[in-house]
Amino acid sequence: MSYKKNLIKSWEYVKISDRELEERREKLIKLFEKVLTVLGFNWQEDPNMAETPSRMANMLLELIEGNYTPPP
Repeated sequence: MSYKKNLIKSWEYVKISDRELEERREKLIKLFEKVLTVLGFNWQEDPNMAETPSRMANMLLELIEGNYTPPP
């Protein structure tokens, strides 16, 4: 799958639906699960890390929130 055609600039505002935003969140969670596994963390069985993939996805989406919310 190529993402290149859908790339946005850091200053761009891109209108996406709540559903699409949630789909992106779910994809990020799956990717962060893989990252933690590749790094060797037993995040699934560690109660302190069980929600880490979700927290990481939320953090990243919050960081780029301005690209998905309309400018003032």
